[in-house]
Amino acid sequence: MSVLPAPQPHARLSASAAERWTNCPGSVNLVSTLPSTPSQPAAEGTLAHSIAAWCLTDGTTPDKYLGKTIEVEGFKFTVDQEMIDGIVLYLETIIKLKLESSRHEVALTDVLSKWDEDLGGTADFATYSPARKLLRVIDFKYGAGVFVSADDNKQLKTYALGALLAVNAPVDLVEVYIVQPRFEGAEPVRMQAFPAFDLIEFAGELAEAAKATRAPDAPLIAGPWCKKTFCPAARVCPALERMQHALVESTFSAVVPFDAKRLADALAAIPLVEARIKAINEFAYERATAGDAIPGYKLVEKRARRHWTNEDAVIEWAKARAIEPFEKPELKSPAQLEKGLKKPEKAELAAFTASVSSGTSLVVEADPRPAVSRQVTVDNFVAIGGPDVAPKQLSAENLFS
Repeated sequence: MSVLPAPQPHARLSASAAERWTNCPGSVNLVSTLPSTPSQPAAEGTLAHSIAAWCLTDGTTPDKYLGKTIEVEGFKFTVDQEMIDGIVLYLETIIKLKLESSRHEVALTDVLSKWDEDLGGTADFATYSPARKLLRVIDFKYGAGVFVSADDNKQLKTYALGALLAVNAPVDLVEVYIVQPRFEGAEPVRMQAFPAFDLIEFAGELAEAAKATRAPDAPLIAGPWCKKTFCPAARVCPALERMQHALVESTFSAVVPFDAKRLADALAAIPLVEARIKAINEFAYERATAGDAIPGYKLVEKRARRHWTNEDAVIEWAKARAIEPFEKPELKSPAQLEKGLKKPEKAELAAFTASVSSGTSLVVEADPRPAVSRQVTVDNFVAIGGPDVAPKQLSAENLFS
């Protein structure tokens, strides 16, 4: 089993957390008071990035790592076909977008720290064309839980600023790309293009935001960035705590018209409060398993499930009594059957599948899925007879007709 080395320390104002600290300057000081605790999803993402970097360095294919067990920050992972497919998409995107001058795992701390002492970060891939004066930055996101947009993405813009400073040559156009193969419901490769001139304005905003984080009384401001950047301080953040109290105290009725803005604000607060509650639960469990006593709580064994200690003996016993010991085989779901298959095999299976929605969900407007209208209009009434149709007189004869 291979073990990845511990990751290098991040800059105080890392590009990967730019969405958070540019919106919530107080989060930097708060996070600095907490111990660093690795998470399994982050470690899994580190592994996918590392394999991609190895392939780019030595020219091998990701298949070389299929089935290998690798330890990252104390978590053990066996590289499966899903991870290989995600890495392949990232590498294929690089090949497609590569320009004359390219670098992977681009350390930008030296150039960014010249703009502001606390800035830093490492871009996954940057490529530049002197002839076209075109700069491209590509970021690989292996996570499946949170959609990452390329539009006005502060992490990508910070990388682009660093790459622009590192190139130190004329750039007219900047393209930033997100490669997120595992998020369902959106194109896995997303791009935003903007004139390089826009980075000048962004650089000014970045410097102002960086300065604000160094104020002793830098404010804590809760918002979507808390969840987007998996803020490590979610469980102790006073701003999230205030939001939680406000949400609990909110009341809504079925009276129409209702306060749509107030309802929208409450809906926006729910995922942030859920993230805070999840962080508190995880921290409490971590301390309890470490042996700390928490007043009013205790660790207990999960519900025990019976299992066979000798399957061969059970089969022999059942057959001796003409009892069928096996369940009838059941066809796997498309997702289960696809697991471990390569792209050509998945394409063959696609001919036998159909996607049928189980209903609707209420999501934020930024979600990439198209909206479904449920508004009642005059057309709804026309479809059942039109507004000019006289109401039918009910009688005992036609009551149930």
